[in-house]
Amino acid sequence: VDAALDGQAPPLTQARIRVRLTDGRELSAAANGARGYPEHPASEEELAAKFLACAERQVPRERAVEALEMLSAIERLENVRSLAGILAVPDPVRAGR
Repeated sequence: VDAALDGQAPPLTQARIRVRLTDGRELSAAANGARGYPEHPASEEELAAKFLACAERQVPRERAVEALEMLSAIERLENVRSLAGILAVPDPVRAGR
């Protein structure tokens, strides 16, 4: 824990970095407020990209895109089971039966 950072800030919202280049120069930067927190909200595009990146780890891209489209209009879904079905990963034990 860096005592120079705000101890009251939410976890993982602040960072500092310093890099020394081979020519001897030092570059530094600080970040305050991680994306996705109320003070620094993520854009719709960033949220969509994050959702797809996570969903594609388990389901094919086409299903992830379909799920994202359903989520963006979730208030119009008659039944969320259709969304759950798109995101469901087949159970390999049951699939082998």
